[in-house]
Amino acid sequence: MKKSLLSVVLASAITAAVLSGCGSSDASAESSAAQSVSSVSDAAAEETSGASAAVFGDSETSAADSAVSASSGQASSEADGAFTDPAGNEITLPDEVNSIVSMAPSNTRILIDLGLADKITACDTYSEMYYGDQLTEDIPTIDMMQPDQEQIAALNPDLVLTTGMSYSQGDDVYASVREAGVCVADIPTAETLAEIGSDIEFIGKCTGEEEKAENIVSEMNDSINKMKELGSTIDVGPLKSVLLVTSTPTADYPTIYAAGSDTYIDEIITDLGCINAAATDSGEQWPALTRMSSFPRIHIRKM
Repeated sequence: MKKSLLSVVLASAITAAVLSGCGSSDASAESSAAQSVSSVSDAAAEETSGASAAVFGDSETSAADSAVSASSGQASSEADGAFTDPAGNEITLPDEVNSIVSMAPSNTRILIDLGLADKITACDTYSEMYYGDQLTEDIPTIDMMQPDQEQIAALNPDLVLTTGMSYSQGDDVYASVREAGVCVADIPTAETLAEIGSDIEFIGKCTGEEEKAENIVSEMNDSINKMKELGSTIDVGPLKSVLLVTSTPTADYPTIYAAGSDTYIDEIITDLGCINAAATDSGEQWPALTRMSSFPRIHIRKM
């Protein structure tokens, strides 16, 4: 379960990193590559290559490993037959959900951990990159930033799970899919642990796995409490400084993105009694570390 808890934070970090890159260019988005949990497999441990944590000062990696939980909350509501997704859109689910197109690695991770990998009939390219070995072989992959609406509609899925990053340009890139009668549920990128828990419960409700989703969130809440207890025991003088980066630089895409202010990772670091090295007064959530002078808390040390 511990490895699965780690997977939710890493998958969400990957999703947010892709979104942070979208503000600058498509190339940055792809360079920033992969919210959910359950007792899956050891593959979750391998995700550290997708969202690696770097700890500076005297802080220890064990603290980061402990900060891997989410929280519960209400992501949807039902009144007079209306079902609302986390973005506030009214949707109508079919009686059974047997085929799902997942357009974000965070959503894919949740579906896998709910035991629904076999119902994913297509996914975004990042989901395939990070979780392809846990999905049905050779399923179609789709660009989350410029999804092929005709391709999605032709698959005739029961449910399409999207993310806020698909709307970064301001357009409804799934308009034609909706018009084709396909249920499209939008799940914005989570900013807090509570929102991650809400997303898990929402997807559980959409897929008829409410009980399993609630059990996952309950275990996550227990982990959060243990994490806070651990944080209360950390010596705060001097405070430990932690930096979590969501991408590694390459020759083609040299920008490094980090978890900044007002993010669930910032919440984790704070709850552990540490300070977020990438937090700034401007409140930037996923800052690019190309301007090191803007981050006075970051001191690079060779290991």
